[in-house]
Amino acid sequence: METLKLKCTLLSDVVLRDTPTTEGKAQTLTFIPGNNFLGVAARSLYDKEDERTHLIFHSGSVRFGDAHPGIDDIRGVKGPAALFYPKLSSIEQECYVYHLIPDLSRLRQKSLKQCRSGYYAFDGNRGTRVSIRKNFAIKSAYDSEKRRSRDEQMYGLESLCEGLTLYFSVEIDDVAVPYRDEIMEALVGEHHIGRSRTAQYGRVEIAPCDYEEPLSSDHAVEVRGGRCVVVYADSRLIFLDADGYPTFRPTAADLGLRSGEILWDLSQVRTFRYAPWNYTLHAYDTDRCGIEKGSVLVVRTDAHDLRTSYVGCYRSEGFGRVIYNPDFLSADTSEGRSRYTFTREREETEPDASRAAKPSVLTESDRQLLTVLRRKSSHSRRMHQVYTSTNNFARKHARLFAGDQFASQWGSIRSLAMVHKDADTLIKAIEGYLNHGVAKEKWEKNGRRSKLIKFLKDEVKKPESKGSFQDLVINLASTMGKKSSKDN
Repeated sequence: METLKLKCTLLSDVVLRDTPTTEGKAQTLTFIPGNNFLGVAARSLYDKEDERTHLIFHSGSVRFGDAHPGIDDIRGVKGPAALFYPKLSSIEQECYVYHLIPDLSRLRQKSLKQCRSGYYAFDGNRGTRVSIRKNFAIKSAYDSEKRRSRDEQMYGLESLCEGLTLYFSVEIDDVAVPYRDEIMEALVGEHHIGRSRTAQYGRVEIAPCDYEEPLSSDHAVEVRGGRCVVVYADSRLIFLDADGYPTFRPTAADLGLRSGEILWDLSQVRTFRYAPWNYTLHAYDTDRCGIEKGSVLVVRTDAHDLRTSYVGCYRSEGFGRVIYNPDFLSADTSEGRSRYTFTREREETEPDASRAAKPSVLTESDRQLLTVLRRKSSHSRRMHQVYTSTNNFARKHARLFAGDQFASQWGSIRSLAMVHKDADTLIKAIEGYLNHGVAKEKWEKNGRRSKLIKFLKDEVKKPESKGSFQDLVINLASTMGKKSSKDN
């Protein structure tokens, strides 16, 4: 088997949505799934269906791994779910490995919190959290017939910022090694990946890079007096049961071990679900469900001769990569405290004393442009908060308004918001309408009025609502009005 190591540098912002939806809040993935690189190679090599293309893209003999952000040519890994730290502290101050804590009752007063986010580059005995910058922009759908933006078709795009470097590998089994050079040639260079590639997003550059990364180890892990293998999910894992249905409870054999028993009480498992887009059919495929990367499974077994491997389904797309007994999950035996110290990568905006400060000269046009850009950025952040708050209210309270005709009521509230810009005046106007309107009894039912007023008063107190409360009420009324129309 041969392994190609490469790095992917973002030449522009890249959109990699974590859900297929185009409505509401949609976050970007913080890694590049391996199927994106499979697609890059396929665009160059998949000219016809034959033995060659089957071997490269369908047989599982070539596995395009996920690209993770890293630091100084060290590939980061998703924060292991087995790492815990005190709730009122931070992972940089104190960190424990869950399955290696001998007595959990001794640490109960610390109220341990699970590590669930971020990527860490491990070097020596230090784990550095990788800084990942994101952008958010409000976009409008385009009407090709009228050659203008579509009415009421606004959506938000969260993206990974230009300049981020990510690292990935391509594993090639011996049977496919003759195509190694073709695969490398297809990947290296400039490409487009992700969503909105026809806009300003998605440009990347791929180049060879001999980066470092954590590897599997045969060293036995003593857990509760028995020999165990710790399986870390370096990528998302998908397993099927005997009937072909997705399962979240794999066996030791599913994890690449000859035998053993999974200790579920000591394992830390998180799950995911998403629907991949089929560009040929122009539709979403069946949902895929599995174990999220960063999960940790503890298996009691005598297995040895372990190495980094792929397990489960969809291996060619980057799913199924695991690391056995990773060193970054080692801890002392007395209280289970991690042997690693954790730090944060310095942000680019932090001052660097080694750099000489150089005065910059801005023209009047430069200053005007900066003013406009700052205003747009501030507006985008405010609208992001507006959409987040209204969507949360709709998701939480939509059922309260089901069954009654409320579309016209929300329309009236929207009209009030159009004429009252001051937040306090607007809330008073809405209260008066709810208390004295023809639908007063409907609003009193199930505590609808109190829920709405409480939400508005809570939102107006938030600093980020300053200057955007009117937009929030308009957006809330529009969203709830549409839901009421659908329900009836």
